[in-house]
Amino acid sequence: MKEIKKKNWYVFYTSPRAEKKVNEYLLSLGYESFLPLKSEFKIWRNRQRKLIKSPLFPSYIFVLATRNDIFDINLLLCYLCRSSCCNFRQ
Repeated sequence: MKEIKKKNWYVFYTSPRAEKKVNEYLLSLGYESFLPLKSEFKIWRNRQRKLIKSPLFPSYIFVLATRNDIFDINLLLCYLCRSSCCNFRQ
């Protein structure tokens, strides 16, 4: 019998202000990722108003992957493991 690889949600740390690029990259590789965005109006010095979508958690992205897949993601700087698999990171 084939062993079914269980997918879990993992949190990755990215370069500052690179969350959207990393999300696009992961989607192009076929991974399912989640990047929560918040919308807010910014008012510039010339009184121009603009709707900006920025990450809810700056520098973090959530990825649905198997344990073996996390090593294939090479644009990310740091892998933050969950408490149940902290001994996995060596």
